[in-house]
Amino acid sequence: MAELKAKYSAEQERSEKAIADARNALADSEKQRSALQAQYQDATQQLDDATKKMASLMNAGADKEGAVAQLNKSLTESQSRAKEMLKQISDLKQEQDKQTKALAATQKSLSDSEKQRAELQNTSQKTTQQLSDKTRELAALGANLSASEAKLAQLQKSLDGNQNESSAQNKKMAALTAEMGVKEKAIADARNALADSEKQRSALQAQYQDATQQLDDATKKMASLMNAGADKEGAVAQLNKSLTESQSRAKEMLKQISDLKQEQDKQTKALAATQKSLTDSEKQRAEQQNTAQKTAQQLSDKTRELATLGASLSASEAKLAQLQKSLDGNQNESSAQNKKMAALTAEIGVKEKAIADARDALADSEKQRSALQAQYQDATQQLDDATKKMASLMNAGADKEGAVAQLNKSLTESQSRAKEMLKQISDLKQEQDKQAKALAATQKSLSDSEKQRAELQNASQKTNQQLSDKTTELAALGANLSASEAKLTQLQKSLDGNQKRALDQDEKVAALAAENSLKEKAIADAQKALTDNENQRNELKKKWDDASSKLDDQDKQLASLRSELKAASTGAPTPQTKEDVRAYSLGAFWGQEVLSSLNKMEAEGLTLSRQHVASGVADFLQGKFKISKEKMVASLKEMDTEVSTHPTEAKKEVSNDKGQNYMTTFSKQPGAKKAEMGYYYRVMEKGKGKINKTDTVAIVVKESLAGGKVVKDMSKMGKALVLPLDKFPPLFQSAIMKMNKLGRLQMVVPPELAYGEEGSAPDIPPNATMVYEIQVVNVNPELKAH
Repeated sequence: MAELKAKYSAEQERSEKAIADARNALADSEKQRSALQAQYQDATQQLDDATKKMASLMNAGADKEGAVAQLNKSLTESQSRAKEMLKQISDLKQEQDKQTKALAATQKSLSDSEKQRAELQNTSQKTTQQLSDKTRELAALGANLSASEAKLAQLQKSLDGNQNESSAQNKKMAALTAEMGVKEKAIADARNALADSEKQRSALQAQYQDATQQLDDATKKMASLMNAGADKEGAVAQLNKSLTESQSRAKEMLKQISDLKQEQDKQTKALAATQKSLTDSEKQRAEQQNTAQKTAQQLSDKTRELATLGASLSASEAKLAQLQKSLDGNQNESSAQNKKMAALTAEIGVKEKAIADARDALADSEKQRSALQAQYQDATQQLDDATKKMASLMNAGADKEGAVAQLNKSLTESQSRAKEMLKQISDLKQEQDKQAKALAATQKSLSDSEKQRAELQNASQKTNQQLSDKTTELAALGANLSASEAKLTQLQKSLDGNQKRALDQDEKVAALAAENSLKEKAIADAQKALTDNENQRNELKKKWDDASSKLDDQDKQLASLRSELKAASTGAPTPQTKEDVRAYSLGAFWGQEVLSSLNKMEAEGLTLSRQHVASGVADFLQGKFKISKEKMVASLKEMDTEVSTHPTEAKKEVSNDKGQNYMTTFSKQPGAKKAEMGYYYRVMEKGKGKINKTDTVAIVVKESLAGGKVVKDMSKMGKALVLPLDKFPPLFQSAIMKMNKLGRLQMVVPPELAYGEEGSAPDIPPNATMVYEIQVVNVNPELKAH
């Protein structure tokens, strides 16, 4: 841009110099033309004077030679002057050539000026475009600033939210720490309670082992009594049944104690794991608290950075507003300069036309000058011819009058031509005056254009300087904005990191809360286990007390049995008394259960010899075994494995059981109700006379499957079951209490209240829903065999 300005200035200077030279040349040409015209007028006057003299000489007719000599002298002087005029005309022609060249140079300068003007206009347009681009850049910067401010506001809001979240997390962690302290104390209490329970369980197990030892001793005593007596199968069977029940209960109690110990071991491990989790949670809480403090410090630092950045952005925005205002002023100035350039372009076009017209006028002047020069040369030739003739006349001395007449004629013709040339010179002078005026006007227009160009150049320089300054400011502002954006990016990254750490803390707090919930559940489970353990301990103690009481009863029975065995020498008599009938009935009932167990084994695919089964029962009662206990235990384990790995057909019938549908249908019948124990019943006949808990009740039972298959019908067998009400199974007790004497009831019992998952092979499949029809045939009947 600076080089273009320098080039344009140099060209303008050359143009101005060429125009000044052309003006000076025109002025000199005008002076020479005026001098030539004066000389020509003098020559014409001399020719007139010579003509007059020749006329006077011719009229006077005397002293013709002197007159001719004088005329010859005058013609010689006129010829000399004509030559001088011809030389001056030639000089004038040369001067006009110079002027033509100067005009051509001026035209070239004007053309160059026009090119430079076009280049300047193009540069101005580029400057305007650059201003427009800078304006757009400013608008984009303003938008970026607005976005940056929005980001700052959002970041500030996020930072405030993070601070609030951090404060809330600190509160949560403090509350969690306090709560964990309470839970640690609860776990310690639970651990102490478990330790106490373990001690009680160990003591109870020792007592139970003592009771078991006593039972074994009682069994051995009974075996010795059986060996000592004869025909004692009935009493031994009854005693064997009692011992079997006692031993089963003892084994069940031992199993419960073992399960309780395992459960306590699990609780101990769970408490140890809980304690470890609490320790780990405490470490995590301390780490999170430290992280939260660091996060709070970082948030404080970022808040200060945001405040500083906000102040910087505000200052940048003020600078942008000022720069925008300056650019608007520059755009207005550029628009005014464009208008001036357009006006200058139009003016230069007018000036170029004026120069073209001046060139045409110079060309015409050149033609006229050439014609005038030709005419002058003709006149000079004529003068030469006249001189020659006068010389010849003077030498010949004859016919002087004719020569004078001819000379006069030639002079007349020369005078006419001279006048014509004078007229042409006058026209040429007028034309040159016009050209001089046109050149003066052109010079003035060029001077005005030069002033306007200088003003425009000055304005353009100022605009370029302003543009350069604004560009520098824009670059600085862009650098500031880039730095601000970099800070914003870094701050955004920091904020993202803080948010991520906050999220991690939230997740850790949530995990800690979940772990805390698990620990609470573990504590609750431990407390429940302690309660259950306490209940089991109480129940076990009660069972132990019952076992001790039964041992005492067995001791009494053994003493009675010893006395009976001593008195007995033959087989057991037919039962007659109420107690004998009851004992015999229970023995028969237990025998039925043994037979049912044998049938179940056969249904499982195991065929057992009933002789060896009876032998095993007798050997157990006697305390003498034909094979070792280890072998018996191994055989029983093998049998359990075979049964569990080879499901029977009875178990496969579970999917065909329609018990649930039958129970649903039964529950919708009129009068059907659901008992608290979970079975459905319908009283068919209420009966009369309330049944008390202390009464002995005789019932007839019909047992069926839900599909209609009858398993047992005591009414068809002519039998009844007579027992004290409290000796009946709980299910039957509940049903009997819903009737009166001679009442009848139908009940549908789900599998879990009947035979359960195993069923009772071969008649009752697993998970069978049972249907019972119970009728009370008597209350407190006299004991008879039924």
